[in-house]
Formats: sequence, C-alpha cells, structure tokens
Amino acid sequence: MKASIPKLVAEKYTELKAEYGNIYLSKIGGRFYLYKVSYADQGKAGNKSRTSEYFGRITEQGAFIKKSATKEEKELEKAMAIVKSHGMLLEPQKQNERPIKSGSETVAPTVTEEEAKILTILSMNGRARMKSIGKLLGISAQAATRKVKALEIKYGLKYTAEFDPYKIGFQEYVVLIKFLDKVPTTEELRAAFEPLPMVQLCALVKGEYDVLLYVVADMEIKAGESGLDVLRNRALQNYQCLWYVKAVLATYGFIPTRPQFFEMLADRIWHRRPDLKKPPLYSIFERDYKVLKDLNINGKKSYQDIDKDNGLPQGSARYSYYKMLESGLLKRVTICQTNLPVSYVGIIQFNRLYIPAFQASRDNLRFDVIADDNLVSNRYTAIFNVRDPDGVLLIMPMFRGGNLNKKTDELKSKLKGVEFSNTVITGLIVGDFCYRRFDNSYSMQYENLAREKKIETEKRRIPYSEL
Repeated sequence: MKASIPKLVAEKYTELKAEYGNIYLSKIGGRFYLYKVSYADQGKAGNKSRTSEYFGRITEQGAFIKKSATKEEKELEKAMAIVKSHGMLLEPQKQNERPIKSGSETVAPTVTEEEAKILTILSMNGRARMKSIGKLLGISAQAATRKVKALEIKYGLKYTAEFDPYKIGFQEYVVLIKFLDKVPTTEELRAAFEPLPMVQLCALVKGEYDVLLYVVADMEIKAGESGLDVLRNRALQNYQCLWYVKAVLATYGFIPTRPQFFEMLADRIWHRRPDLKKPPLYSIFERDYKVLKDLNINGKKSYQDIDKDNGLPQGSARYSYYKMLESGLLKRVTICQTNLPVSYVGIIQFNRLYIPAFQASRDNLRFDVIADDNLVSNRYTAIFNVRDPDGVLLIMPMFRGGNLNKKTDELKSKLKGVEFSNTVITGLIVGDFCYRRFDNSYSMQYENLAREKKIETEKRRIPYSEL
C-alpha cells in the first residue's frame, strides 16, 4: 500500500524540517504526526543512541499544531510510543515501510455471536460452502453469502493456504539482527531481503535488536552452503552487524508464506522416472506444487480455474487438495484479516531456566493461549518453540489501549522457572502477520489439556474440513 502525503502537508513538513532539523513525519490513522529525533553518545565505542519525541501534527490544510497536545493526542502519543527511532517513518513521496495498521478504536473490537461464528468457520476452512455455513448459522445459503461478503469488506479478509514447511524439507527460523555501526534505511533493508525467497517476514523492532526476520530455509546443504549461509552471505554485506539465529517450531498460528517461497520449492518438484519408483523424501509432485502455489495466493480460487490455469486434467486440483489435507502438508485454507485496528505487534519471549518449575506451571500458559476474549481475532497470532536457548516466542497484536508490559507481567505471575523479555515491532518491511479467529479447540494447547484431562468437559468440535 503506497503512502500518500497531501501537498499542503508535505510543504509544511519541508518548512518545519528546515527550521527544526531532525524531525520525521508519521501517518497514523489518517493523521500526520511529527517526531523530533535526537542522538546521544553511548559509551567509548563512539556509538550513538537514537530516540524520538512527539513534536506535534500537521493538518491536511497544512496547519502545524505544536505539542501542546489535547487529551486525545496525549493518549495517542502514549499508545503509539513505539513509533520511535526509524520505526514507521515517512518522507514525502516515499514509502519507507508499512506501519502496522491502526484504526479509531481504543480497544480490540468485539464481535457479535454470529460474526464470531462466521470468522471462526472461515479461519478453519476458508473454502467452506455457503450452504454449510448457513446451516450452522440457521440461515439460508444466500443470507450466508451476504454476511460473509460483508465481513470480507469490513475486515479485509484474505484467503490463503496454511501448510507445514517441515513436511517438504524446510526449517523455520527467527533471526534477530543488531547493527554495530550505521543502520540501513528501510529501502536498503527491503532491497536486501525482499528478493530472497526464504525471507517470509522482515520487521523493524524496538529495543536491543534492530530487525527481526522470519525465515523458512532449505534443510539441505547445497554447494557447501546452508540456506542461512546464503542469507548471511548475500544480505547486508556492507554493514557491521550481529546475527542471532534461532531455529523455531510453530506450536500455534503461523506467519503467511510469500509467493516467492515457491521459487525455492520448485527445486523439490519430483517428476516420475523409470529408475526411481518412489519420490525421494521432502519432494512434492508437480500437480501438488501448482495447486498449493495457487491456493497460497488465493485460497478461494476454484478447482476448475486452478486446473485450467495450470494445464491440469479436470479434477486434478480437487484430488490434490484433499490428498495434501490428508497427508498434513496442507493444514487448511484460512483467512487473514488485513483491516484491524492494530497499533503494534508485541513479542514476548521467555527462556526456560528450571524445567521442573516450568512444567508444573505450563498449564497456565496453555489456558491463556486458548482463552476466548470474544474479540475479532485470537489473543496470539503465532507461538514458536525456540531451540538453544530453550524457550518460547509469543507474537500478539496490541490494539490501542493494550499494554505489552502489563501482559508480560501477567505471564510472569503465572509461569515459574522462566526468564522473560519483550520487544515491539514498529513496522513491516517484507511480509505480513495473519490475524484470524482460529477455533482453539483444535490447537495443540487445547488438545494437550484434553489428553491430560485438565479440561473437565471437552468441547464438541465442529468438523470444519467437511463443510
């Protein structure tokens, strides 16, 4: 989405920048806010720290309203305190990065019972038939179609494929980067990471690190290089930086895969050969590859159109879809809500220091994850188990009025034997998060509680895949 700044705003911004020096413009919720940047020496190494302070705003008519902020603006400044340093900054006529979308709500929007049901159904099976949705709601298929379309517009629903990269030979990583000298611009970061098909998400973060990457890399070593070697050797060669690489395993939610990922997956397509009766491990049939690739872009694309566009025999896409579901490669077609009033995305990480104490208290985390707040999306967008050090990474949307430190303190009181830290994502450069309303009775956390008989009455689950 390309940022646009009205001419009068741009002219006033240029005038103020000439007068005050280091100020930056940020568009938040349709308004244009100014932040003044200052630098301070940090230690003997000559490094400088960079901080920002709210300075005022510019109206669309080009009027400058200085910091003598109204109550509303003070609340906005507090809620958007994460917009610091190089986070969410815009220059006139430039798109430096995509800020986390925000709206006018002060808290996460609640939903009606009917909206909750529809969003949950679509999160669990984005290809559910309108007749089936209508039956669950007690309405006609025509009425269900109207209600679904209304929610598609209201929440900007995008349909995509959720699949397991490990089943086709790819490992997930979270990479944190800290720059030791100069920090690249967002254009330089985008130029470095966007062309790389292994990078699914690149985000600016506030705190100890500067950049966070979510990477899906080939587990095989080719030409003496692993996928991560390729990443480190090709990106940011002109910058001194430290890379903290953590192999992770998703235990809840997911981060969407970019279409560029399929450039790597193409190398794993298996074609039948007389001398090889069975496909090798971590390979994929060409038909399955084409279907998965199309569903990743548009999860609602009809089987007929997939067959036609890929030159497949009639019925191939339907067969492949259910085959991949059965094998577990394809988990589901789901939705991502792209129009939510998310102020920022928070990350809470904890390392397990004393395993017995954590195990005695981990059910508190499981219950926290599966809690239904009657909101438009789940409490967490993704959760990863982290290797070396042994820990957990929780990624959650923070709506205006949300408090990441308060949530961290809440978890601290519930979990023992762990060490906590948190950070804030201030802007996205590559990729996106997926906000949805997943039925938590299908989550690993719920299933573990049910298996261990920690839940008194097991919830009767809807067979979503049959809808």
